[in-house]
Amino acid sequence: MNMLSMEKERYFSQYRILADRIAFHTEQLCHKRREIDAISSRWGEKTASYSNDAPYVKLIEKIEESEEKLKDENDLLSRLQEEMENLIANLDSEKMRFVVMYRYLEGLSFPEISKLLFVSLTTARRMRDQAFDLIALPENPINIF
Repeated sequence: MNMLSMEKERYFSQYRILADRIAFHTEQLCHKRREIDAISSRWGEKTASYSNDAPYVKLIEKIEESEEKLKDENDLLSRLQEEMENLIANLDSEKMRFVVMYRYLEGLSFPEISKLLFVSLTTARRMRDQAFDLIALPENPINIF
């Protein structure tokens, strides 16, 4: 793989990296919400005071920050997906489009792709390389790094 293809590999790899990051942050947010539920249920048993309220308030602030961060990441992922789909749509070969979509948007391995497309592993990789030769990255591509 030549240097320009490595640049394209990095560009297209961003989608799965960001999707995985969003999944991780979503799980963290769910955990924080469960903590809030646990604190809320204990409040029924105790009288509220500053020392009891402080952890609850801080956790709510963290949840709000996490929700905002997650919204921003999801917006970025949507923009990145649209940008990538536009690049992929310009490929003439349907199989090349599928190779790039399966690999970078769906996160499939080359062995999985080769089985889906009924081609050899070498052919699947060669089609990705050919697609990268044909794809011109945007002038100002989205960059999550």
